[in-house]
Amino acid sequence: MAEHPNITVVRELMEAFNSGDEDRIKARMAQDVTWHMIGGENTEGLEALTASMVGAGDDFSITTDVHDIVGNDEHVIALVNATANVGG
Repeated sequence: MAEHPNITVVRELMEAFNSGDEDRIKARMAQDVTWHMIGGENTEGLEALTASMVGAGDDFSITTDVHDIVGNDEHVIALVNATANVGG
């Protein structure tokens, strides 16, 4: 069975995070994205999100280790171990 297209989008987004490819990250997210962070505040909008992550400077990176991604036409949930690194 083929992977749902929304799962493919999220998988490609995780790969873009790992490679630090800001253009691919922006291409895979909606302008009105809402990013939910466990234990933190939501980030609203693509520009705010990329500024808080990718735009944080050259010494900032996020790497992801995807455990599983499930999804359908309405929702996608990625179970991910993510590591953010600032200044080494």
